[in-house]
Amino acid sequence: MLIFAPLFLFIIPGITLGIITSLLFYLNYTGNLILFGAQLHYHPLFIWSAGIIISFQLIYFGLFAKIYTYNLDEGDHDTRFMNIFFRIFNLEKGFAFAGLLFVITAILILPEVINWLLLGKPSLNKVNEFILGSTIFVLAVQTIFSSFIFSLLGVKRR
Repeated sequence: MLIFAPLFLFIIPGITLGIITSLLFYLNYTGNLILFGAQLHYHPLFIWSAGIIISFQLIYFGLFAKIYTYNLDEGDHDTRFMNIFFRIFNLEKGFAFAGLLFVITAILILPEVINWLLLGKPSLNKVNEFILGSTIFVLAVQTIFSSFIFSLLGVKRR
């Protein structure tokens, strides 16, 4: 019956994974991550990026499960939390947040792409920015689709 305890099965592990991998991403991104005496370059950023994406998905999935169990009147749902969640969250706000993430992605990636095109397509030098921008882009896409699912699952409550 773990599915009826999404807080412990998905949300808390997602938040924990997100904090750890975000911290590691930040330290690696700024060049301050040294492991066993070796300074790590951009390669581990792919691993930290995957951890951040997985953590978002775990949190979203936990919220899906909370809404679902709330609609079934089963499990450890918190009525107060669900009422606040549906009062604060709607499809438009999910899209606005995703839009903000898309803007951040554009700010990180577009200048380098434009420079790359203007200089005749030499090698791309800012790999860190591309990994960060790609991660944020994936989170934006996840947010759009998750917003639809939140709204779909919440139809009964509204």
